[in-house]
Amino acid sequence: MQLTMTNLSMSMMILVTIILRTEAQQESYRRCYTCRSRGELGDCKDTFSPPPPFNASNPDASLVRHVKENPCYSGWCYKQVDGEIGDSSNNAMERGCMVRKPSDGKERCAYVMKSYKRVFMCFCQGDQCNGVGVLAGRFFIIMI
Repeated sequence: MQLTMTNLSMSMMILVTIILRTEAQQESYRRCYTCRSRGELGDCKDTFSPPPPFNASNPDASLVRHVKENPCYSGWCYKQVDGEIGDSSNNAMERGCMVRKPSDGKERCAYVMKSYKRVFMCFCQGDQCNGVGVLAGRFFIIMI
C-alpha cells in the first residue's frame, strides 16, 4: 500500500510539472501576423482574414496565402499603412512583429515618419493583435 501511494504521489508530481512547463512555454512568446500587400490585391489588406490552420492532409494549402503567423518575442505587433487612411487605391499594408516594445509601453495609432515617408502605424501588445482593422476593435479604442 505504501509503495502504491509513493508511485501515485510521484505520478502526480510529474503530471503537475508537465502541466506547469507547458503553460510556461505557451506564455513565453506571442504571435503576430506577418504580411505585406498593396492596393485591393493581396491577403494583407483590410478586411483581414487570418490564414487557414495547417492541414496535414493538404500541406500545400497554407502556401497559397502569404499571411503567416510568426512568433514574436517582444510581444508587440504592428500594423502599417503607407498612404492616407481611406484611400485604398495604392496603399501598402504591412503587418509584423516589433523588434522591441515602445519606450513608454503604450498601445497607440499615429502618423509617423519611417524612412523619410509618412506612414500610419499602430502598435499593440498581445497574441495576433495586429489582425484587426484600423477602425475596429482595440485600434478604434486607441484612436479615440
